[in-house]
Amino acid sequence: MAAEPENSGTLKTLLGVALMVLGALGCVGMFTGAKTIHDSGAVGGLIILASMIVGGAALIKSSWQKALPKETAAALEQRVLEAARRRLGLITVSELALDLDTSVAVAQIELDRMVNSSVADLEVGATGMMIYTFKSFIREAGETEEAKRRAANKVTT
Repeated sequence: MAAEPENSGTLKTLLGVALMVLGALGCVGMFTGAKTIHDSGAVGGLIILASMIVGGAALIKSSWQKALPKETAAALEQRVLEAARRRLGLITVSELALDLDTSVAVAQIELDRMVNSSVADLEVGATGMMIYTFKSFIREAGETEEAKRRAANKVTT
């Protein structure tokens, strides 16, 4: 899919507003000019004008949604790795969700992606909790007491 130009959101918004205004003006014109709703194909005209209004609203909505910044996969991956490093290589889904300020579902997907990429391993801790292990960060943490405790017990804080 080709990338959209930077100003396409503005163009969509302007086109959406124009469609809505023309549709609304057309509706007003039909009601003030026709003696009954059946005069001169008024029903069909109203349907077309209502479609213009709805289409304009949809264009505006789509331009606003695309304007919202979305985190890139690489940036999200970096945030996951940073959280794992801060937790000395051992992290649970709920810990990652809190660290990233995201949903548990997103955290689960990202951690599973790390396992599928062989960056992390999934292990069951002493309490039955699922723990994602990033071995490179355990080694990087060295022989600190906290690293030893977390690695030996697979217990997270």
